[in-house]
Amino acid sequence: MDTKTVLNRLYNTLWPTQDFIADVCDSQPDLYGPFWSLTTVIFFLFVTTSLASSVTSYLSDKPYDYDFTLLSVSVGLVYSYGLGVPIALWATLRYMGVQDWGVIEWVSVWGYSMAIWIPVSLICIAPIPMLRWAFVGLAGGLSGYFLVKNVYPILSNVSRLLSI
Repeated sequence: MDTKTVLNRLYNTLWPTQDFIADVCDSQPDLYGPFWSLTTVIFFLFVTTSLASSVTSYLSDKPYDYDFTLLSVSVGLVYSYGLGVPIALWATLRYMGVQDWGVIEWVSVWGYSMAIWIPVSLICIAPIPMLRWAFVGLAGGLSGYFLVKNVYPILSNVSRLLSI
């Protein structure tokens, strides 16, 4: 796995037009890209939140103290969502008899779907609440679309298996 491959996969999550596992990953998903995607999201969320808070305190003439609990909260939330949710889905579907994807495919798709939050966290430094909310909504929609586009074919097998 090289940097060019990971960057290509990250780019394809921003413009989800193909089947991610089959077409973009050539049926060779990885854990390297999702791990670093999630770790970069954590870093960017902490840095940009701290920067946005310091800009806001500067504009309001109030002193600013760094809140390092934000780092532990973001680590817990991002890794729980990026690793815990796909592993739980994989285990649940495995129990139900759906064996189309392994745990690596689930974690890969879920981890790469978080890449959109990196540029959005940079945009959210601006002290304009409407701009922030607009981009958070756009990122949530794009990340959700990417997940639905790639996960729906697998989840549709559940209804097929349950109706038998």
